[in-house]
Amino acid sequence: MTIDRTRPPALAPARLSPFPSFERHALANGLPVLCLPHREVPLYTLRYIGSAASSYDLDRPGRALLAASLLDEGTATRSATEIAEQIEQRGGSIGSGCDWDTSFLSVGMLAQDLGFGIELVAECLLAATFAAEETDRIRSRFLAEVKRREDEPDALANERFSHCLYADGPYSHPPIGNASVLADLSPSELREFVSSHALSQESFVVAVGDFETGQLLDGLESAFGSTERADSAAPPLPEPRGLSEREIHIVDRPEAQQTVLRIGHVGVPRRDPDRTALVLLNSLLGGKFTSRLNLNLREQHGFTYGVSSSFQFRKEAGPFVVGTSVANDVAGPAVEQVLHELDRLLQEPPEQDELDDARDYLLGVFPYGLQTLSGLASRIEELQIHGLPDDYYDAMAQRLDLTAEDLHAAARRHVHPEKSVIVAVGPRASLEPQLAPFGRIVDA
Repeated sequence: MTIDRTRPPALAPARLSPFPSFERHALANGLPVLCLPHREVPLYTLRYIGSAASSYDLDRPGRALLAASLLDEGTATRSATEIAEQIEQRGGSIGSGCDWDTSFLSVGMLAQDLGFGIELVAECLLAATFAAEETDRIRSRFLAEVKRREDEPDALANERFSHCLYADGPYSHPPIGNASVLADLSPSELREFVSSHALSQESFVVAVGDFETGQLLDGLESAFGSTERADSAAPPLPEPRGLSEREIHIVDRPEAQQTVLRIGHVGVPRRDPDRTALVLLNSLLGGKFTSRLNLNLREQHGFTYGVSSSFQFRKEAGPFVVGTSVANDVAGPAVEQVLHELDRLLQEPPEQDELDDARDYLLGVFPYGLQTLSGLASRIEELQIHGLPDDYYDAMAQRLDLTAEDLHAAARRHVHPEKSVIVAVGPRASLEPQLAPFGRIVDA
């Protein structure tokens, strides 16, 4: 048999790895528990998902993240040092935080320490002390990070881009907030914020690992079952800014040797029916190395080492953004090519080969997120947070079975290059004449 070594072997048909079955239960107080017994290794991860998120930070940016970060920094019966020591003695880990839509408190350790992990999560959630010393320590760390971001081009680009889209709403700033609010947050305010959201109607628990379901539920019932769940629905978010034309915002950094670019507009919520079509569309646009944007700006023109795009799906409409960094003297041509690729999405459906490649890529990378207990837990969380059906992942291949015309229609509904924001962080003197032809330059 003669082997043709000038061609790669034919690929086998793409197939989706089955998502393992998980169970749904509820405690006496109604707190949902989603659990997946997974006994291949003697470990478990337990995650409490709450509603104390940055969506509540309409006038106090940074409050939710600072409060969440202090949950494991001391309780009524354990100091921060004691918590750290007891976790380390068991070879485990603990973490807490939040994003714009949810907060979390999680532990991971050996299966034999399931009871300890449940007890610790409940204690940190319901009895955190927010000691002044620990509050000041974490606050100082946050303030240092905020200061660092003031001189970090990517952070400046992201924050200006978000503010341009969302004005003064929670999505307009990163969860870490700003220095003036962080400096003003008191332990009592943080304690009250967490207390008002503890075990809310939107909260739930996810557990994945080596445990018996009955043992898990008994432990959770003992820890949480007698605590009344609060009604703490997030306030309605302000409407994003409506754009009628393309805007250009330049963050002047006269000494910068390159320009950081962000181009895009408000996208759609996670629950939007076109979400799957947009994920597939974004894969071929800028979601993988062989995407249109990367082949154009990197391979064909040599403008950048890399460029990517994403629809950031949140409870409310998150941003659609293209991001890259280029030499100052090619910022204008780079923007021109990005807008060209966005216009292509509107003008014609993708070729079938390109569509098949994007679909195979998404099916191929999906299993990588299922290799760890935390990865499995994250997938289950997504179902609960966004009200998705339990067989959502098993039906992924069917949902991705879209035509080129389906993608073209979704692009025409949700991609708007003519009403985009262009943010450029770099030397204004060089950037302004290059970018002026693409829209109205808005002074900071």
